[in-house]
Amino acid sequence: NSIGPLLLSSGVIAEMDRAAFMILCRAAADYSLHCRLAPPGCEVKPSENGEGVEVNPDGVRRARTRDNAESRLMRMLVEFGLTPSSRCRVTGAKEKARKEGKTKKLKIFGA
Repeated sequence: NSIGPLLLSSGVIAEMDRAAFMILCRAAADYSLHCRLAPPGCEVKPSENGEGVEVNPDGVRRARTRDNAESRLMRMLVEFGLTPSSRCRVTGAKEKARKEGKTKKLKIFGA
C-alpha cells in the first residue's frame, strides 16, 4: 500500500518502470496470500497416535508455493533497492541518473 509513494519520493522509479512496479505489487500480493494459506508449521500435523508429528503433504505443497512466492518477491525487492544489500547499488544508480537528467517521476493511479 505505501511502497509506491516511498519509491516515488525517493526517486527510485521512473515512468519506464511501470511494468516492473506492477510485477513487484503482484509478487507482494501473491506472497501475502500464500503466507495466509501456508502459515509456519503447516508442513507437519499431529500424528494419528497423538505422539509427535508427521508430514502433512498438503502443507508441504502449500509451503513450497509460499516459498516460491517469497523468492519472486525478494527478486523484485532487490530490483528496486528495497533490501539492505541492494539499496547501495540502486541509490548510486539513481544519483547518476539524476545528475544526467534522466529521471522522470512515475504517476501511479492518478497520483
